[in-house]
Amino acid sequence: MKVAIVGGGAAGMMTAYLLNALHNVTLFEKEPILGGNVRTINKNVTNVGLENGIVIDNGVIEFATNQFPTFVKMMESLQIELTPFEGNTAFYLQNGKYYLGPNLIKKEVKGFLKKSKECWKLLTLYPELHQLEKKIKQKQNDLSLYTMKEFLREGDMYSWLRSLIMYAHSVKYPTINEDYPAEMGISILKSFGIGTKWSTIQSGIYTYMEKIVNLFKGKIFLNSQISEVSRNDLRISIRLQDGSVLDFEKVIFATPPEQVLKLLKDPTENETKRFAAWKTNQITTFIHTDRSIYNPYPIKYYSEFDIFETTKGDYGYNAYMNRISNIKLFTPYFMAYNMENVVDSRKIAHKQIHHTPLYTLDAMKYRQEIIETNGENNTYFVGAYLYNGLHEGAALSAKVVAPKFMS
Repeated sequence: MKVAIVGGGAAGMMTAYLLNALHNVTLFEKEPILGGNVRTINKNVTNVGLENGIVIDNGVIEFATNQFPTFVKMMESLQIELTPFEGNTAFYLQNGKYYLGPNLIKKEVKGFLKKSKECWKLLTLYPELHQLEKKIKQKQNDLSLYTMKEFLREGDMYSWLRSLIMYAHSVKYPTINEDYPAEMGISILKSFGIGTKWSTIQSGIYTYMEKIVNLFKGKIFLNSQISEVSRNDLRISIRLQDGSVLDFEKVIFATPPEQVLKLLKDPTENETKRFAAWKTNQITTFIHTDRSIYNPYPIKYYSEFDIFETTKGDYGYNAYMNRISNIKLFTPYFMAYNMENVVDSRKIAHKQIHHTPLYTLDAMKYRQEIIETNGENNTYFVGAYLYNGLHEGAALSAKVVAPKFMS
């Protein structure tokens, strides 16, 4: 069977891997490189001025292993080793106040009195956390009806939690205060629990995609600017901007959902209904070496999920990459977002733009319907947005769609 996959990010690549053995698969990627939001410097991203020996991710960097069963099994089948690490977090405010996460206190803070002081600060946030847990329990059966505004009020703990959602789903902090779906947000907060086990691919997240490419028997078109996808009872036709047309029996959209209607020449009424509410979201992350951002605080350690108040009412994150990427250099490397106003621009090594879905209640309304009707008009959809919005969601969407091609 001739199958076209539009999109070479996580979902597209994992779907290509699952269909590779039985079908004639062609993958189209509009960028000059594969990876989507997986950007590994000195792998799929090159010539950025960093030393050749440094492999560092400027995009997806980690996985909550115990909550990513589908993704973990796929990595096992690809013989890709996942390396565990402690996922520490801290929260830094402009007024000099800060909070350290439990793992960070346990591992880095020395002395009983200092540990007690940091633990007490955390305990002062417990009433906010207790109220949140109580409200989640009350509404857990119908989370799809609410936004995170219903759960997150004002307060340091609430701001910290909003920022973790911002980090996980690559969305701007103010978005969490607007129409962000509770169904997605609560799922993210559960993944940051104390018992969560984190892992990464120390050779760079793009390593698993390299493996897929090496195994892949089909064709890959990079820089493929698709002008339209048209369909009839006999075939799927993909017209490229250079005028060429390629025909297939089935097509799989592995794109952000807001791109579907832009590519379909003949969307059905149902397809329009299911995808019309999705909007695009764009953020920029960057790699830097400026440790001075920690100088206002009496600490000597960095963590993987450090949240900083950047301006009043807005936050960014700073992820310490040396442990994650096994960089054995004295110079600290960080991946950051929304930190340009506090990081020395001379110490920024590389910037990366990411395009991700903008989650809203309206956009999520027909998500389950998309899953249940996959295959209508010989058209299929995969993507993290159909499940948890993370790599597990991408892997699960591929796993769910692949059996539909087995008959």
